[in-house]
Amino acid sequence: MLDAPGGNAEVEMMTHFYIIAAAGVVESWLTGEIDKTPQELIAFMDQAICDHMRGTQLRIQEMNNG
Repeated sequence: MLDAPGGNAEVEMMTHFYIIAAAGVVESWLTGEIDKTPQELIAFMDQAICDHMRGTQLRIQEMNNG
């Protein structure tokens, strides 16, 4: 684990991760490797980030309960 749940190191690492991931998706879209619309790509990234946040919330709850 990088740091305590929600700690600065974890937030910084996840921010960096999603920036790099988004840049890769945009690059693939620009080169024609991805045939989705910008709106579809934004919706996908939003879903991925929301799912990650939900998973983090569950992990924190489990740590606090057990």
